[in-house]
Amino acid sequence: MKIIIGSSYAAPELLPLPRPKHRQAVGHAGTIHAKLIIQNSVQSHQFLDYLALAYQRAIAEKLRRDPQLMRVAFDNLERWLSSGAHDDGSKKLLLEWKRCLETLPLESVIELMLEPTEKGNQRRQSSPFAAILSKEERLRIYQQCEAEAVAGIAR
Repeated sequence: MKIIIGSSYAAPELLPLPRPKHRQAVGHAGTIHAKLIIQNSVQSHQFLDYLALAYQRAIAEKLRRDPQLMRVAFDNLERWLSSGAHDDGSKKLLLEWKRCLETLPLESVIELMLEPTEKGNQRRQSSPFAAILSKEERLRIYQQCEAEAVAGIAR
C-alpha cells in the first residue's frame, strides 16, 4: 500500500505505507489509505484556495440572481472594520473590498471575486460575502471539492 505525499495539484510522491499490525484496532487498510489521502488533500493550501474559489463562484451566481444580497457584504464589512479585531494586512484587504463594493458595478466585483491569481486568492481569504451561502450549500460545495481533490490524487 502507498500513501501520496503532496497536494492534488502537484506531482505527488509515492511512499510505502507500512501495513497495520492489528487490523481490528486500526480498521481496514484501504480505509486508512483513503482517510490519509482525503486528510492530506483537504488540508493543503491549494485545496483551501480551490474551495474558496468554488464558494465565490456559487456566491457570484446568487448575486447575479439577487443583487440585493450585496447588502450582506456591506454589513459584514462595516461590522468587521468597526470591531478592530484584525491585523494591518487584513484591514487593508477589507478596506480594498469596501472601496470596490462602493465604486464598482456588480460584474466588476464578481470579476475580482473570481480572479484566478495569487492576489485573487488573498482577496478571497478576506471575502465579505460570508453568510450568503447556506450551510447546506457550503457543505455540498465542500463535498464536491473534496471528491474532486481525492479523484485528482487517485489518478
